[in-house]
Formats: sequence, C-alpha cells, structure tokens
Amino acid sequence: MSIKPIKAGNNKWRVVVSMGKSGNGERLRHIETVTGKYSDAIRRKNELEVLRSKGIITPQVRLTLG
Repeated sequence: MSIKPIKAGNNKWRVVVSMGKSGNGERLRHIETVTGKYSDAIRRKNELEVLRSKGIITPQVRLTLG
C-alpha cells in the first residue's frame, strides 16, 4: 500500500492497494487517483483496505483487444 504525489497537478495523489498475486506471480493492484490533501488520500487508502478485506473490490485487469 502506498500513496505517492502525482506530477500532473497540486494536491493529487496516487493510492495503490495491493491485491495479492496472480497465478503466474504478477502483483495485482488497485490504483486510484485522489484529489485533495494528503490526509484525504490516507483516508481513501484506509477505505480501500477495508473494502479489500471484505472482498468488495477486485484487482484491476488490463485487457488487450485486437
């Protein structure tokens, strides 16, 4: 779990919550961008961790279509 500032603007934070590992060993993550104070980002990270523990959110999956 991490919170990092985003260079795109002031008061923007990238919140990353670990969702474990996939079958082939890749890390699974849930990523959100929070606009506001650092304390807002911490609050959202804590909310996401609770949702993860309850099984409400799932890892983001990138699909390639073509």
